[in-house]
Amino acid sequence: MRFLQRNRKIIASVITVVLITWVLSGIDMEALREMKKNISALWLTLGAAVYFLTYAWRTFRVKAFLPSALSFKTLAILTGIHNMAVRILPNPAGEFVFMNQMKGRNIPYPDSLAVVIVNRTLDFIIVACFLTAGLVFTLGAAGKAGLWWTLISFTVIVFGVGVLFILSTRPSLALFLGSKILRLIPVGAFRNKAETFLTKVVNAFGQFKECRVYERAILYSVLLWGTMFLAYGFFMKGFGFNIPPLAIVVGGAVQIFTNTIPNIAGLGVMEAGWVAGLLLSGIGKETAVLASLSVDISTLLGTLLFGGISFLLDRSASMLDGTPFISKENP
Repeated sequence: MRFLQRNRKIIASVITVVLITWVLSGIDMEALREMKKNISALWLTLGAAVYFLTYAWRTFRVKAFLPSALSFKTLAILTGIHNMAVRILPNPAGEFVFMNQMKGRNIPYPDSLAVVIVNRTLDFIIVACFLTAGLVFTLGAAGKAGLWWTLISFTVIVFGVGVLFILSTRPSLALFLGSKILRLIPVGAFRNKAETFLTKVVNAFGQFKECRVYERAILYSVLLWGTMFLAYGFFMKGFGFNIPPLAIVVGGAVQIFTNTIPNIAGLGVMEAGWVAGLLLSGIGKETAVLASLSVDISTLLGTLLFGGISFLLDRSASMLDGTPFISKENP
């Protein structure tokens, strides 16, 4: 554990370089030139519109867990900045940005951490469900690798549901398991503070259950990822790739899972995940590589655009009257 913590940046750098090299080795320059000729502004515009709709679902989901005093506009700004931070910063720095933003809105760190945990867990559960459904219809092309990914998906679903169930309904068990995990982490003199923090996080999950917000959060998560996969398809279509919908679901889901390994801003890892998932679905490597680059470039630009606008709105209002834009609660 200590070795991984001390050498995390080195490990992430090595993984990033290796995967970028692997992805770039599959680029066909002739196919790349042909891709440029097939760009469709209509499909890319549709992709951008649908992609930005995912921000609405993300905002609604976050709002379900937070005090009603926080307006949709405020949370939309925070969501844009948060997503940009998650995309461009190493894991889990982007989540810390969100927690710091929430602290500025008088949301304690334990509560915001609980929101991060439940949202990320729901993301993995829903994406695993999409991946399982996609693999069921593509096992002929996926072969043994497909069976392994199906097993991984099922494990993720069971583990994710178990985590949320324990945190929300079995606080004593959650605290017991949490204390065991803390012993594996070198917190030293901060152990007592860490255990107090853990207790507050578990209490936040109890409040989520009492407020019955999980139903809405699950609905928004399904809408979020269904919309996201649709945007992926539009972006690929915009670059001239006619990838079957199930292959897009499998490729996108595998990409999301692989992005959890140590990396630098998702470089190489996201593309490698896409390529691996598309290969599972029977798509050739040359097509898979270019299609993955097209969707990753599109989503990156969209994330930077929405996040940049959110950041500028926050900063401009702050310079005008000394009050951050996100603190203004006028709908």
